[in-house]
Amino acid sequence: MNETFLLECPEINLISDLLKKDLVGKKILRIELYDYYSNNKPSGSDNFIHQNYLDNFIVKNVNSYGRLIYFDIENKLGQLHIISKLRFSGSWTRFKTKNVLMEIVLDDNTSIYFSDPSKLATVSFETKESLNKEINKGVDPLKVSVVDYFDKIHKKARNTTMTISRFLFSIKNFYGIGHYLRAETLYRSKIYPYKYTQTLTREQLFTICNNLRDIATESYNNGGAQNIKYSNDIELSGNYRTQFKVFEKRYNDDNKKIIWTVGKKDKNPIFWCPEVQEKNE
Repeated sequence: MNETFLLECPEINLISDLLKKDLVGKKILRIELYDYYSNNKPSGSDNFIHQNYLDNFIVKNVNSYGRLIYFDIENKLGQLHIISKLRFSGSWTRFKTKNVLMEIVLDDNTSIYFSDPSKLATVSFETKESLNKEINKGVDPLKVSVVDYFDKIHKKARNTTMTISRFLFSIKNFYGIGHYLRAETLYRSKIYPYKYTQTLTREQLFTICNNLRDIATESYNNGGAQNIKYSNDIELSGNYRTQFKVFEKRYNDDNKKIIWTVGKKDKNPIFWCPEVQEKNE
């Protein structure tokens, strides 16, 4: 398995950083819709894209949370948010691709492009209330400290019949966690992926949360786990992919076999090492 996978919070944070450095303080002149979006306009875009409403909209900030990247934009009428979910193949770039869906034209005679060949990525134009609903879904381990969220997560874990593999994947619990963060976290924590959360000790769950934060941080600091081109001279390195211990591997560093399985109640397969992540652990 060596393919593009769902973007996770480290990659989303890195793309957000690039956009923030590039766009904050710039004025939006107009927005153009292409391809699929020409006939299927993004949610909330009708009034926003009207030229009179665009007047003097300035990008005040760019942030991320979980799998969201959102622009805070403001004019004399108030503030709105452009919210995007990149999923598998969505992207924000400084160059136009053949799969471009939306172009934001800026006052410095440049543009930023939202593209996706799969059409699964989404962008919408929302109020503060709608944004708050999105960012309150689950915990982004790069945005919230373990101490601040652990008691709430521990309570959820004690009151569900999910396996820990499925629990980490649920956006009601964690937002921005995908295949590699989940696999690497449980491997480092030496936890059997199909262990039910009700049977985890408080100490085991705390270890999982700490390792999740550490691995997400390591990935962020090493350019994420996917090579993503942003402009002609800037791209994410994806260097963390070379540091995987279990994800996409056949054997670990000690030559112990790694398998790729789907649990009876889990929809998503996971890489794990039976000799390290034993059932009775």
